[in-house]
Amino acid sequence: MILAHIRSYARWLPALIITITLIALTIGGFALYYVERVMVSSAGESLALAAGDIAGKLDMLLVERYGDIQMMSKSQTFQGQNAAAMTRYLEWMAEAYPVYGWLGATDAAGRIVAATDAASIGQDRSSHQWFQSVRDHGAVHIRDAQESED
Repeated sequence: MILAHIRSYARWLPALIITITLIALTIGGFALYYVERVMVSSAGESLALAAGDIAGKLDMLLVERYGDIQMMSKSQTFQGQNAAAMTRYLEWMAEAYPVYGWLGATDAAGRIVAATDAASIGQDRSSHQWFQSVRDHGAVHIRDAQESED
C-alpha cells in the first residue's frame, strides 16, 4: 500500500517540480521587469532634472554675459578713442571673469582697436557675420559656441 502511494507521488513529482520552477521563473521575470521599469523611470527623472539645471545655469551665464556687454558698451572708456584704456579695461574684464577666452572691441568699420590679445589689434572683422549682424541690427549677437580665429 505504501509502495503504491510512493509510485503515485513519483508520477506527479516531475510535473510538480516543473510547475513550481515555471511559477518561480515567472515571478522572477515580473520582478526583474518591475525593477527595470522603476530604475529606468528614476534615471529618466534624474536626467530631466539635470538637464533643467544645466539649462538654467546656461541661461544665467548668458544673462550675465549680456549684462557685461551692455555695461562695457555704456562705459565712458568705450565712448572715447583711447585704445590703450579700452585694452586695459578688456584685460581687467578677462582677469575678473575667466569665462572669457578673448575680448575685443572694433571700430565702426570692423577693425579691432582694442583686445586682450595684442596680435589681433588692427585686424579687419568687417566681413564676419557677427560683426555685420551687430552693425546692421544694433543688438547683441549670440550664437552657438564654436572655434574662433580670435
